[in-house]
Parts: sequence; structure tokens; C-alpha cells
Amino acid sequence: MNKFFYSGLYLVLFLLVVIFFCTSIPAAKLKIFNVTHSNWIQLEKFQILNYEIKCSSPWGRGGDKMANLVVSYQYNYGNKSYLQQDKIFYRIYKTYIFERCDSFKEKNKEIFNKAVKDQTIKLFINKNSPNTSKLFLSNKEFNYRLSWLSIFFSEIQGILLTLLAIVTLYSIYMLFNRR
Repeated sequence: MNKFFYSGLYLVLFLLVVIFFCTSIPAAKLKIFNVTHSNWIQLEKFQILNYEIKCSSPWGRGGDKMANLVVSYQYNYGNKSYLQQDKIFYRIYKTYIFERCDSFKEKNKEIFNKAVKDQTIKLFINKNSPNTSKLFLSNKEFNYRLSWLSIFFSEIQGILLTLLAIVTLYSIYMLFNRR
């Protein structure tokens, strides 16, 4: 039984590492999307009308854990114009426990400005339903902040700090009780 438990544990850990890397590299996300969505096509011409960066928590409570880049954009397909408003383009996740929303908002803005400058934003639409579309980053740079698994970095820091505080308080208690 132990053999199966450890084999399963290693498999889960391996899959988490693969998921982490696939979600941290925008080009890998795009490649997976292309393989799994064969009825979607890429449009070359589109226009981003505006964007806003909003901080939130994936659980709807607690501190801000991510900064969403929300965009409005327009594209033409089949002699018809389509407008998408307030669509989440991508997220930057918090990785340091004491990091403030302004910090990862700034990181988010840097990534967006670089993507616009390098023209690495790609638009895909569902050819069966052209009003359904999705924007992607297509750069090949690894950025662990793009993966939802990076939230656990800040959560683990919180757990370690809590354990450190408990050990420190216990040590102080034991030190004063000896006298």
C-alpha cells in the first residue's frame, strides 16, 4: 500500500510541476489552447480600446491575491464588427506575503506594455460563434507570476511565518518558566 501511495504522490507532484510550467509560459498556454480548440482561428487585426487593472482574491474574500488585466477590444470577422468589453486578458498572482496590490498591478502593467511593444498579443475567435473570442500572450518567456499555482508561494510563506511565531512564543514562554 505504501508503494501505491508514494507512486500516486509522485505522480501528483509531477503533474503539478508540469501544470506550473505550462501555465507560466504564455506560448505553452497558447499551444495547449490551439490543440484543444481546433475550431478557433487567429485574427491578425484587432484593436484594444482600453484596459484596467483590478486587484481581487480568487476566493472572493481576504487580501488581494491577483491583479487582473481587464480589456475591451474590437475586431472584424465576416463583414461584421464585434466588441468585447471587460474581458479578463490575464492575471498576475501575488507571490510574496507582504506584497501590496500596487506592486503586482505595476508588474501587470509592465507585462502588458511589453506585449504591446513586442506585438505578442494574439486574438482567437470561435469560427462557429464569432462573438466568442479570447486574447493570449504569445511570448516564450517564463514568468511564474502568470501561474495560478504561484498563489501557494505566498500562502506557504504565511504558514511558515505562523509556525515561526509559534516556535518563538513557545521558546520565550519556556525561557521565562525556567527561572
